[in-house]
Amino acid sequence: MSSLDEWLAATTPFHTFESCDVAKLNLVLAAITEAPDSQSEALTEMLKHPEISERLESQGITDITGRDDISWDNATLAWLCSLPNNSGLPKPLGSDKARERLGRYSWGDGNPLSYLSEFVTPLDDGEELLASIDLLANRFAAKNFGHDEFRTGSGGMCLLGYQSVDEANELRRLLTKGKWAVSSEEIYDGGAREIAKHLIVVLRQATSKGWGVLLRAHK
Repeated sequence: MSSLDEWLAATTPFHTFESCDVAKLNLVLAAITEAPDSQSEALTEMLKHPEISERLESQGITDITGRDDISWDNATLAWLCSLPNNSGLPKPLGSDKARERLGRYSWGDGNPLSYLSEFVTPLDDGEELLASIDLLANRFAAKNFGHDEFRTGSGGMCLLGYQSVDEANELRRLLTKGKWAVSSEEIYDGGAREIAKHLIVVLRQATSKGWGVLLRAHK
């Protein structure tokens, strides 16, 4: 293994929060999980959505009779076809400072939500907050789909989780209310509160436009 390969293997992934059209994402997820080898009802419904069909056609993917006619892996398909509108790739959410701070958190797997999950306690609104965080951090986990294909896409594509606009608004409410506590064993003094501050901005930016939020990781 070269020194570059060793560095890449040791480097934690970068994490990006983006706006997500969860209505389109749900159509894609249904098409992926329902009879993927045939022209299923769910696939037909997905292809009826004008923005999804336009996205596929722009990449030369036409005459679709089954999931196998779409060459993208599940992670890439779910991500590209759930992007808001159909005007290219979105700008990551948050200020430049927030994106830098949350992108590769200097603890554990580099995911700031992992840090919150570890050090937020179940006191007061803590359990409700942790459950909400888990949607954004782990909704694409194998425990929910029976496979980890959303986390092992081509080019290092790794979808972690997502929230609808209502779920994102609820997470923002829970973070803003402040009725949650941090463990005395927290590694960085004030770390959880700092992550919460930046995450509130991310959630507000997405929901103000009527979108949900998706978290993905990539090297």
